[in-house]
Amino acid sequence: MNHYNLSYSDLRLLDDWKEPQPDVTTLARLLFENGLDITKPYEITRRVHRNLRDDIVDDYRVEGYERVDTRWRHSGAASLSSYLYSTEDLFLKEDMRKMSRRSDEHYAEKVQKILEGE
Repeated sequence: MNHYNLSYSDLRLLDDWKEPQPDVTTLARLLFENGLDITKPYEITRRVHRNLRDDIVDDYRVEGYERVDTRWRHSGAASLSSYLYSTEDLFLKEDMRKMSRRSDEHYAEKVQKILEGE
């Protein structure tokens, strides 16, 4: 699973955001719509971090895991890790691994061994 963070400084820009924070149901919907897997554990912490606009902020952020469902993958906002984690197409995984600059050169072999039960 891919760790995923959403900064409150970015979430506040959404039309549905209500200060100081939306109700629990609205917050869960906003997190889900913006790529956080709300079926997995997540927490809200205050930290100095970079938001999506690359600004350094001292604010709350939600820390959890990125969604890996088909709808998120096709949204245009999913990360490479989301694709790699969720696809069962070994050829696609290999092609995407080769295109990634931070790839593990033996990734395809490791995946194959896992699938073969070794």
